[in-house]
Amino acid sequence: MVMYSPRIDEALIPPLYRLAKARRVPMTRLVSEILQEALASVDGEQPQAGHNGAGTVKGGESDAG
Repeated sequence: MVMYSPRIDEALIPPLYRLAKARRVPMTRLVSEILQEALASVDGEQPQAGHNGAGTVKGGESDAG
């Protein structure tokens, strides 16, 4: 099954990169955490952390530390 992979707006990449470096986490993990927090704040949404393969980035690299 092929999953939809939306592109991140180019203007968001630099601040996300800086925040990820400051927190010493991969950008994939940072974005996943931000999205999980945002979804949790929406009424009725219960995000399923860790069940969507978000720990893997292109090229087979893992953001697991």
